[in-house]
Amino acid sequence: MHHSATLTQLPVGDIVVKSVDGQTLFQAATDYAVAYATGKVTRVTTGGIAQGATVSVTYNTPDVSKITAALTFWAPPMLPTSVPG
Repeated sequence: MHHSATLTQLPVGDIVVKSVDGQTLFQAATDYAVAYATGKVTRVTTGGIAQGATVSVTYNTPDVSKITAALTFWAPPMLPTSVPG
């Protein structure tokens, strides 16, 4: 039995995992895990998705050309290299 599947359109954005009939909404980290960069969706063995179950996955792929980020890198405080004695 497979515990994971890989989505083909990358990168993966928002993801919704439901039962095939749409009645059960599964929760990320509780029922499944997502590796957003690779598209790998893995069933959490202690979660609510039964082994061998088929689920419905809906997801989007963000337009990475529109992603911007502002990063601030802070330097760690300087620690003394020796203690006067």
